[in-house]
Amino acid sequence: MSRSVGHSLPSVADGSLPLSPTTVQPKVPSKVWEQLKHYQENLIYLPLTPSDSRTNISTPDQHDMPHYEDIDITTPDNVNIKGYYIQFNIIQLDGSAKASPYTLLYCHGNAGNIGQRLPIAKILHLGCKLNIFMLEYRGYGRSEGRPDEKGLKIDSQAALDWIISRPELIDTKIVLFGQSMGGAVAIDLASRNPERISAMIIENSFLSLPKLMPHVSPLLRMASFLLHQIWDSEAAIKRISCGIPILLLSGGKDEVIPQQHMVELLKAVRSARYKSITSGLDFGADSAPIDRRRSSSADAPRRSTNIRISQVQETIAGSQASINSTSSNQKGLVGFLLKKSAKKTVVVEPIPMKLGRDIPHAYGVYWTEFPNGGHSNTCTESGYFEAIRKFLKDSL
Repeated sequence: MSRSVGHSLPSVADGSLPLSPTTVQPKVPSKVWEQLKHYQENLIYLPLTPSDSRTNISTPDQHDMPHYEDIDITTPDNVNIKGYYIQFNIIQLDGSAKASPYTLLYCHGNAGNIGQRLPIAKILHLGCKLNIFMLEYRGYGRSEGRPDEKGLKIDSQAALDWIISRPELIDTKIVLFGQSMGGAVAIDLASRNPERISAMIIENSFLSLPKLMPHVSPLLRMASFLLHQIWDSEAAIKRISCGIPILLLSGGKDEVIPQQHMVELLKAVRSARYKSITSGLDFGADSAPIDRRRSSSADAPRRSTNIRISQVQETIAGSQASINSTSSNQKGLVGFLLKKSAKKTVVVEPIPMKLGRDIPHAYGVYWTEFPNGGHSNTCTESGYFEAIRKFLKDSL
């Protein structure tokens, strides 16, 4: 079943909203700049890794989720992008089915397509009783266009607008879930939609591309000022409303993005919220104060989230390994990690405060570290989905 939706997004699509506060375009000839732009895009965005990622896209029914919609969205700049909407139905007393009151917008990482993330979506869908919208960015999978920062920001906004346009989801609580590059997409989207987002989960993402590039290639350190793809998450995360709880999931052995990027994101958002709270202010127009999101063990919703994760964990490992360029070695590592019977997650304690009151998890920001987690296999670590379920139970 397909559905085409068009939405206007003048603040981004017409260029009136800058890509980031730090975006500066050098004064170079227009032809040179255009060539540089395309060269950078080809280096940064990897829609053809693996090589069949534009043609071999799994569907939810291949992962035991037969009730889904294949979605078409026409963006404000007239690009057709794809997505999967997988609804979790709650059976009512009269026998009728009603959509879950919680919807997760899945922003996947660089490389591959949404089909390769379906095993993860399955656990979140069944284990947390969430509706799932899986967004396929422009230029990835079956979506049209070429990927770039401006375009992906438009795509994410169009997906959010699509969710809100559905009559059965008009009152849904929306959770953003971003992995790697998808974390930057989710952070930007949350910073621009303070009243629409209820919670956000970020895994193994970065501060900004200019700060990441020197790690990817030391030779690029001196040329980082030429980057036109910025993704300034360090600045954007500070603008996210204090009323939006955030869970940061970090792999201690991330070989692609240094873990320090996640640590600095944690420091940035906590510092911004500390200043906001102590000054009696909040970010975002008409945003609710942080206390609106607080919940205790007495009033937190009690939702059963039983699912045998082991049944699909190996499938996840296989999907992630196919995306990783070192898949031949990754498989053995994942197998070894999955056989370990027990591994503990390390939870960063809240920053000490002297406010005379207890703000749980340091200003609504949660942190869970998986010491053995790599960039693509953190989701296979013991306790990963348990951390997400606990966060959602405490926050929604």
